[in-house]
Amino acid sequence: MFRSFDASRPKGKPQQNVQKQNSVTRERIRKEALYHRSQVTYPVSIRRFFEGSGIHPEKDILVDYGEPVPYLEENYVGVWVTTERRFISFEIKLGMCTLEIVSVVRWQDVTELLDISAHKRGTCKTYWWLCLEVLAELNAPLPDFSLD
Repeated sequence: MFRSFDASRPKGKPQQNVQKQNSVTRERIRKEALYHRSQVTYPVSIRRFFEGSGIHPEKDILVDYGEPVPYLEENYVGVWVTTERRFISFEIKLGMCTLEIVSVVRWQDVTELLDISAHKRGTCKTYWWLCLEVLAELNAPLPDFSLD
């Protein structure tokens, strides 16, 4: 039998509630940040540039990172979230053969351009707020379990 079309009915999977969506997004950010902290995922020339520009890969977190497609692109892009709660967007072009920096296409503090909120209507927390939460969590001091 033919069912009438109901535009109010969601298609596909039912939507998750806001807390669940935030939890899933936060965990994805956390995994990406831990991945980049546990291993160097970019060439040495870029790491030297980051460190020379005040980025501390062992304390700051890298999100929205994109590696180039071999032989098609040579631009590395992403956003660093610093311990000073600043968001630094970058795009760095490398030589395909040398992996040395050809140019810094973008190195910009975009903090003031982002919607960073813990109480956004409909989404509760913005993506960028969740990044700050993950940064704080990963840099929190470990509890002292010594038995003095």
